[in-house]
Amino acid sequence: MKAGQVIADSGGTQTDWLYLAEDGEMIRTHGPSLHPRNWPITEQVIPEEILSLDPKLILRADLFVAGCYRSSRQEMLIERFSSFGWEQVQVYSDIEGAIEASSPGDAEAVCILGTGSVLMVPFENSWTLIGGEGADDGDGGSGTNFGRLIWIAEKEGKLDQAQRKLVANLDFNREVCSFEVANSISLALQESFDLFQNFHRANLINLFEVSIIPNLERNSVIHFVGGYANAMEEIIREIAAEFKFKLGSFTARPIEAFIRMAQL
Repeated sequence: MKAGQVIADSGGTQTDWLYLAEDGEMIRTHGPSLHPRNWPITEQVIPEEILSLDPKLILRADLFVAGCYRSSRQEMLIERFSSFGWEQVQVYSDIEGAIEASSPGDAEAVCILGTGSVLMVPFENSWTLIGGEGADDGDGGSGTNFGRLIWIAEKEGKLDQAQRKLVANLDFNREVCSFEVANSISLALQESFDLFQNFHRANLINLFEVSIIPNLERNSVIHFVGGYANAMEEIIREIAAEFKFKLGSFTARPIEAFIRMAQL
């Protein structure tokens, strides 16, 4: 294996890892999220395929990590990964990765919809963040908020018979719907779109009403990034048309865009 570059895109649930060697050879794998809620970081979070590489081969490492918008958190991760023998480690917020991956151009906004959610709006040659308060505070339009809506509906007896049957084995015994509970519900139901379409729609309407409509002019162009956004593309397009917004690209996994850019 020749020397090369490590790229990681870490959302709230998992991390996509890439090693791109100078000769074009690639290693692609997945691992746990590097989000600060999972700190302290140990070598166990790095997939064996990446960890087993000779650190001398890693010329640089660019890590895009959810929850690392603050420079203090970025510096802590740089220090931690440098302790594994990696040099030239750079840590960015996953928000920066989403903007870069979606190639927004003249778009008026970029919206991440994954485990959490955040809307980015250009302002004075930079970006203003709207939402992104963390899944425990709602994050309307996110996969975790969908799980929270299901939890509330079950508690209030608002699920129909088919829906109740599907969630019968999930954890509804907690007094509070924590991030872990909401996220586990969302992940468990990700293959049951049709049965819960009304909840997905309510979740995404909340995103438009709370974050998008108050902060963007109608007919603004919005790019969407993230697994939940990609899965909900049809509903998002319907709602955007209803509220008179235009849509740009849908990028499910930023790592795919990073590969294309790295190969140019």
